[in-house]
This record gives sequence, C-alpha cells and structure tokens, in this order.
Amino acid sequence: MWAEADRGFHTALISNCGSPWLLKFCRTVHEQTARYHRSRILEGIAPATQTADEHAALMRAAFDRDADRAADLLDAHIRNVADRIDGALARTESAA
Repeated sequence: MWAEADRGFHTALISNCGSPWLLKFCRTVHEQTARYHRSRILEGIAPATQTADEHAALMRAAFDRDADRAADLLDAHIRNVADRIDGALARTESAA
C-alpha cells in the first residue's frame, strides 16, 4: 500500500513533464528499486517522518512552481533513499 502511494506521489510530480521517455524511464527505475523499498520499510530503515517531510517539501515546491527547488529536493530525496539502502545492505552483509 505504501509503495503504491509513493509511486503515485512521484508519478504525479512529473506527470505533466511532456516527455513519454522520462515517464517510462522513471517508471522503470521505480519498478527496479521496488524490492529495496520493501526491504527498507520492513527493516525500519527510513523513518516515516523523514520520508513524509521530504515528500511535503517536494509537494510545496511543486505547488509553488519552483522547478529548481523541486529538482534539488528530489535529487536529495533520491540520494537519501539510496544512502539508506546502501547502509542496510552493508549491515546485512556484515551480519552474514
């Protein structure tokens, strides 16, 4: 359920971009990383408040039509998620 809402949120952010290629690329990336999203949630890696705060900031920038800020926030959000996944994978590997 959360994964569907997250995908819907991110799709809504870029839905009016006018680039079918970008929409397909983002859909593919989201599908390929879905397994890490599930693991991240199940392991409690990403605090819900952190993700909610990041999404709220992205939404505010989109509503304000501040494309530069939205792009910066989205970049930071993606990097934060990737860092949390990397940390979880490293902990899993070291525990094995």
